[in-house]
Amino acid sequence: MELKQLRGADYNPRVITDKQLKNLGKSLAEFGDLSGIVFNKRTKVLISGHQRVRNLTEAGYKTKIVTKPVKDEYGTVEEGYIAAKTEKGVIRIPFRVVDWKDKKAEKAANIAANAHGGDFDRDKLSILLEEIV
Repeated sequence: MELKQLRGADYNPRVITDKQLKNLGKSLAEFGDLSGIVFNKRTKVLISGHQRVRNLTEAGYKTKIVTKPVKDEYGTVEEGYIAAKTEKGVIRIPFRVVDWKDKKAEKAANIAANAHGGDFDRDKLSILLEEIV
């Protein structure tokens, strides 16, 4: 199968501005895919997936992290998934481990991972922006 064969749903209510689409492209090029759960092995900090981790923890699901070593130009050192046993069965959430020493890049990636959905805590966002600019 090729990417061009993946036809978008006409009913998809999600919209994105040209500027947002361009910024998404920049984020992908700079940090790789930040969806799912991304964890920085070096700093022991969760970069993205906070709400997923919180939900799994609060629900009390039995979980298992399954990864394999990989290496890419985005600093990825492991890829895999988090398996969570729910009432309906096992769900798998993509999981990526990076090894980034640059705290500014880590914080910028956190902002980029959250820029496409949800609301920001404006006070925390302001602090992060001050730290990376």
